[in-house]
Amino acid sequence: MVIFEWNSYTSIHLDDCPSYGAFTYRMRGFKNHTAKHYPKHYQLALSRQKKTNDDCNGDTKLHKILLDLFLDFKRLHHRKQPNIAVMHYVKNSHGTNNHGLRFNQKRSSQRYVEERLPFFSVYLPENFINNNKFKFENFKENLNKLTSPFDIYDTVRDLTCLPRSKSHYRHRSISLFDKISKFRSCEDIGIGDHFCTCIKNWQPQNSTSDESIIVTNFAIQTLNQITNNTRDLCQILSLKRMISADKLIQTKGNIYRVSFITSPNSGVYETIIYQDMFSIKSRNDISRIDSYGEQPWCVAKFGSNPGRYVEKARDINKKKDIKTRSHSMIIIFKRRLLDECWKKAERCLITEKSAKKMD
Repeated sequence: MVIFEWNSYTSIHLDDCPSYGAFTYRMRGFKNHTAKHYPKHYQLALSRQKKTNDDCNGDTKLHKILLDLFLDFKRLHHRKQPNIAVMHYVKNSHGTNNHGLRFNQKRSSQRYVEERLPFFSVYLPENFINNNKFKFENFKENLNKLTSPFDIYDTVRDLTCLPRSKSHYRHRSISLFDKISKFRSCEDIGIGDHFCTCIKNWQPQNSTSDESIIVTNFAIQTLNQITNNTRDLCQILSLKRMISADKLIQTKGNIYRVSFITSPNSGVYETIIYQDMFSIKSRNDISRIDSYGEQPWCVAKFGSNPGRYVEKARDINKKKDIKTRSHSMIIIFKRRLLDECWKKAERCLITEKSAKKMD
């Protein structure tokens, strides 16, 4: 949003759940504020207050507080200065309709599609439609065409009259008020095969065949390579059971889509593997499609965050104390700390001085 500030706009960024928002969940947020008004600390203070109802502050609903902040911003700058507001509100809808069915071990086309095609709606004021009929016609024509969040960004630039690149169907970012080609492909806008829903010719395979097992074991080998730098904390995974396997035959080679369960963490994964006459490879696009819960917590604090791929080693209490330096801190896992560590990884972060006292 900084670019709007440079062009005389004032801005506000509202997030109803800043502790696990779009830019703060397992991340540190912004080094510099992206908007002129960013009431994150105020909202964090609201969330930390002791209250009987998490959806209210006193007798006021939290969503009402957020909307009041938005309206105050609009009233303050209306007719005085160009302004733009970005508001993330998910508390009332989280777990119901802000995303689809993500966690499902079964081979479900619903889960596959909903994970990759989020719902997006637009409300256009009547005066905008009347004054921009050509744009509105383009907008309606773009329904059911391939678009991405990059197009939303260019649409905002279009609405605020900021300079944009010339529209072309191969460009990654096109305003929704410009014409988008029906021949636009995932490759044109940088969507990998793993997340592309345009691929239609998948052929179901016998998941227990040698071919499927070889491809799946290569996928698991890729997972183990990702966690190799944190091997003291991450278990080596192996194949527990196949779920499904599909193949797409192409002139340059075959593409496989496999779903499987690993041992010992019982994780359910789905990925794409590429094979030609000379090699087999992965692009590290791997989805974990079951609820992984607290498994990644003991590495999430280190910054590497292999996240969905790992589980804290169960046999860690059989090893010697593990000491890893990170930002002048020593992470020490000891037998008497394991239970607490499993509940919450930050309890494993203790200073060297505190660690010596525990000895």
